[in-house]
Amino acid sequence: MFSAGLPDRIRCPHCKCRLRYDNAGGVVVFLLLALACIAYPTFVLSTSQFFVDLGSRSLVFPVLLLVAWVPVEWAAVRFLRERRRLISSGS
Repeated sequence: MFSAGLPDRIRCPHCKCRLRYDNAGGVVVFLLLALACIAYPTFVLSTSQFFVDLGSRSLVFPVLLLVAWVPVEWAAVRFLRERRRLISSGS
């Protein structure tokens, strides 16, 4: 699920059938809101004078965003695996 990005982009590793979590719409909304809440402060932090002085500004924002996003994605994956059912979406 972590590499899929969204709960409806999962594929079976054996037959490549598309899978999705049942009733995962609320999780997707939460993930989008969490991304917005994490991206803005991360961008502001990456443009702070400390990181500007380091020199490689183009890498700071994506790295900080990834570091901040990993725990959120991990929590979403655990929630879906423990509380939602994985079903075939038919294609």
